[in-house]
Formats: sequence, structure tokens, C-alpha cells
Amino acid sequence: MYGAQREWDMLAGWFGRDGFDGYGHATPIQVGLPDESAVWTPRLSRYGKTTTATGTRQLAAIDVVGHEFGHAVFEYTPGSSGSARDRENGILNEEVADMFAVMTEAFANNPKDPPDYTIGETVSLGDKGPIRIMYQPSLVDGFADCYPPRQTAGGRSEIPGYGGHWFYLLAEGSDPSGGEPHSPTCNGSTVAGIGIRETGEILYNALLTKTSTWGYSDLRSATLAAARNLHPGDCATYATVKATWDAVTVPARSDEPTCGSAPPSAT
Repeated sequence: MYGAQREWDMLAGWFGRDGFDGYGHATPIQVGLPDESAVWTPRLSRYGKTTTATGTRQLAAIDVVGHEFGHAVFEYTPGSSGSARDRENGILNEEVADMFAVMTEAFANNPKDPPDYTIGETVSLGDKGPIRIMYQPSLVDGFADCYPPRQTAGGRSEIPGYGGHWFYLLAEGSDPSGGEPHSPTCNGSTVAGIGIRETGEILYNALLTKTSTWGYSDLRSATLAAARNLHPGDCATYATVKATWDAVTVPARSDEPTCGSAPPSAT
């Protein structure tokens, strides 16, 4: 409940959003279930538990709850949850949920679970440590730092992590000065961060233009448009957003917005 409340407050305070669905509605929560998983659906959010070397842990950490209710924000923005989960849109659903997880931790700023860019590190699902590491996704077996994914040595495809990698680079930069880890870029560049709240504002405003067939290049275009529209006449933020997408090698669409192009007219 604490994690869900902090995310609710973050959505209101940072983005002016009324709850997870935008209309002030919540979702029932079940905890302590025997399954080793956490799941959100529009009707119910469920949190199980895992057994580690130090005992049984509930899968209800701030970032796990923030992730699951991040799915709600993805569901209740235009385009809903979109295409089948084996397409880029479904993977984006997972990565955007991670972004809301770390924003929730940052907003809560609780010393018992300090803000970071790892997901599930305090629950250590299956005693394996973090589920994902956004500053270098490939530190978790099978995840990819850079677009597109490749085949691993065993013939298995890497799982995308470059959305979370992009979010970290935009929020903190490749060489943060505040104690966050170094994040290697895919093109050898050095990029500066703009802070997690401003990164979140750009992401959230991009989600308001989402469609059911979105892929990574679409999110790139939408965040560039959001940066331009949130900072009219100032191309510095736009340029940073573009540099961070280049840093994870997500390609541009042919109709990618420029900093000087006009925002879309209201309809």
C-alpha cells in the first residue's frame, strides 16, 4: 500500500495525473500469495513471495509495486497495452513500467529502500539479485544494452533493456557526478543527464501520444516531440534526448520531429 500510495502521489505531483487510470480509480491488491511473481491486471494487482538464503521475502518492494502500477499507466494512456507481448510494443510496456518503478522510488526517497536504477534488488527473486539493471542492462544475463538485440551464444535472443538504458542516460548521464554508476554508451559517446523528474515529464507527455503499434523508434520520436513542446524555443533538452537515443542506437523514424518543427495542432 505504501508503494502504491507513493506512486499515486508522484503521478499527481510530477505530472498532474489523477491516479493510475487518470480518473482517480485504483485497483485491489493481494499480497503474500504463494506464487513467485508479481502481476498487475485492470481488475487486480497480485504480489507473491520468494525464498532466499536469508528467508522468505514478500515481492512488494517499492520498485516492484511501482513497476506493476506502471503497467496501469501504460494501459490507461492512448493505445492501451497495444500489440502482442512478443512485439516491441509489449516489450515497451515492461520497460516503461521499470521507468515508473524508479521514479516511484525517487519520489518516495525512503532511506529503508533508497532510490536507485535497479529493479527488485531488495527482494532478490530466486536469490539472483536485481531483476534488471538500467545503467547497464547486460549485467543481468540475456539483457541487451543496445538496439537491436542479438542472438546469444546459446542461440537465445537477448531481451531488450535499451529502453531502461535510455532512461538512465537521460536522467543521470553516462558519467554521473552524484554517485550513480557509470553507464557505457553503445556509440562511445558521453552524454549529460537532465534529472529523473524532467526525464519523467518527457516520458509521460510522450505516452499521451502513444498508439497500439508503438515501437522503440516511435517512443524516440514522441520523446523528442515532448522535449520540444515542453521547452519551446530551447533546443538543448531536445538535443540531449536525441543524443541519449543515439547512445543506445535506437534508429530515427523518417518523419522524426526536429527542434524547430511546429507542435501538432489541437483537434
